[in-house]
Amino acid sequence: MNIPENVQNYIDILPDDINEINLTCRNLKELPDLSRFTQLKCLYCDHNQLTSIPVLNNLEDLYCSNNQLTTIPILNNLKILVCMYNNLNTIPKLNNLECLVCSFNKINFIPVLKKINLFSCYGNEIYEIYGNDPEKLHTIQRFIELFYSIKCKKRLRHFYYERVLRPRMESKYHPDNLIQLIEGKEHYEELLDAWCKI
Repeated sequence: MNIPENVQNYIDILPDDINEINLTCRNLKELPDLSRFTQLKCLYCDHNQLTSIPVLNNLEDLYCSNNQLTTIPILNNLKILVCMYNNLNTIPKLNNLECLVCSFNKINFIPVLKKINLFSCYGNEIYEIYGNDPEKLHTIQRFIELFYSIKCKKRLRHFYYERVLRPRMESKYHPDNLIQLIEGKEHYEELLDAWCKI
């Protein structure tokens, strides 16, 4: 581990029960070992050269903008994630996430985040397609999930389903066709409900 001496000295003097650590602008290519900080809730590590974040199970707030991150680990207690200006392609399913600011990455997929109340994803591929609208993203993701659950439902795999219904549904409601499907329509939930009644 190649950690600058001043950073390691700073980490060494911190008490084990500290709940917030600030490593912003330290020219880090990797984070020092933080495993002894079992009560760490908030980590600032913006403006470095990080390519990865370790799994810190108790972390609730992560500020990691302006790095070279390609992935975010699954952090089950995370509530705030601010990860602008990285190289992220996706966001993991973080069930407790309430705030997501992921602008200016390469994100083309965001999972359903049921607790989200603050959301910003402009400057990404997904924003160019769907706009900065978490309700629209949620609806589209429900289409995708339902499409694959229906496609794989064994009890429906009989002759009519296999030869008639499924090809028609896959053709019309395949995720690749969603942009055309919702174009010009304002009530996405009504469209989804109509699909579910097929």
